[in-house]
Amino acid sequence: MQISMPKPPARSRLRALAVPALILAAAAVAALFWHLSGRVAFTGRVESPVLVFSPDIAGTVAKVFVAEGDAVNPGQEMLRLEDADLRAALAREREKLAVLEAALPPERMRSEPSTTDPEGRESRDQRLARLTGGEEEARLAMQEASAAEAKDAFAYNRAKILAAQGKTTPAERENARRAHEAAAQRLDAAKKAFERQSLARAATEAEMRRALETRQRPGTDETPANVRIAAFESQLAATRQAAAELAAAVLRAPMAGVVAGVAVHPGDTVAPGQPVLHVFPAGAPVTVAARVDEADAAKLQRGQICTVTVLSSSQGPFTGYIRSVLPRVAPPGMNATARAEFDRQRMQVRILLDPPQNPSASPLILPDLAPAEITVHLRQPLRGETQPKASPAVTPEAPAEVPGDAAVKRNAPEAPPAPSAGP
Repeated sequence: MQISMPKPPARSRLRALAVPALILAAAAVAALFWHLSGRVAFTGRVESPVLVFSPDIAGTVAKVFVAEGDAVNPGQEMLRLEDADLRAALAREREKLAVLEAALPPERMRSEPSTTDPEGRESRDQRLARLTGGEEEARLAMQEASAAEAKDAFAYNRAKILAAQGKTTPAERENARRAHEAAAQRLDAAKKAFERQSLARAATEAEMRRALETRQRPGTDETPANVRIAAFESQLAATRQAAAELAAAVLRAPMAGVVAGVAVHPGDTVAPGQPVLHVFPAGAPVTVAARVDEADAAKLQRGQICTVTVLSSSQGPFTGYIRSVLPRVAPPGMNATARAEFDRQRMQVRILLDPPQNPSASPLILPDLAPAEITVHLRQPLRGETQPKASPAVTPEAPAEVPGDAAVKRNAPEAPPAPSAGP
């Protein structure tokens, strides 16, 4: 005899399944709320400390020595304008100066600077002694470079023979070739340095001979001494100006960095002040500036960790931390629409991005004023220059307005802070 148990109604079974589902849904909603309440998201713009280089004179680009992504060192030549006319103009001014210098009173000539040194740092005798010593040093350096080049050439030829015989690897042969090329470049630079020193010494000696011959000519100059001195000083100023224009034909890197952009090519005509090169200084920080309302700003404080995504960059996302939360300063003359927008976003946040983890990696280069999406993680430990105290979010620093859409030329990047040990 079989006894069958009655089945529970379908409604009871659905109720039994619905209760756990509701509990799981409530837990998911609570977890999502907890996750979202621990973040604040807003948008901002990159403040990249890229330096813009512009020529001080008009001219035609003769050669560009760097390309985007190249590393540059202090004093390295990056761009040169056509300077044949400038060199000719400087030579004419120096010839005029030599004639006026020879006509100076004898007591004034002994104290006047050399015409080949229009900056007036040294006399002709001092310059000749310095150039003679420099020529000898350049000659010794050229001899050392020649010996090193011959040694590397022999090593490269030997590596080629051994590679042909299968007794060495192609990598060793390539290393020998690169070493020989580097030695040849050093030898070429040493030869050019020696040639410059020799030409400068010869020019100074020729100048001294011309001055001596002029003083020994028969006849006297009836021009008053003060007039001759005034004419010489005026011509000296003109010579210095010509030398400055020739020096301005070359753009050099004032610091170490990485070329972020090249805006011209050989043959292009440039005007004074026209941007031609962009260089990212080594070790310079990259910041992101954003405007937020007071409700979001009340949740922010210095040292909070952020995730930043730069929309126009393939790199990232990046990490960083809030460096400051400041009130904005209202510019004068705003209309009603601008005032309403300003009142909606009264606070300004600046975020300092972390540098690359690998010290040997290239610096972080991002487009200036590029839009960025920022997420602040409110529940993560704070870090930054100092651990913040229990104080209001606004820090007593001088406010600075977030840049608009117009291009901004920054002359010097702000020094990065020394972050303390973070999580």
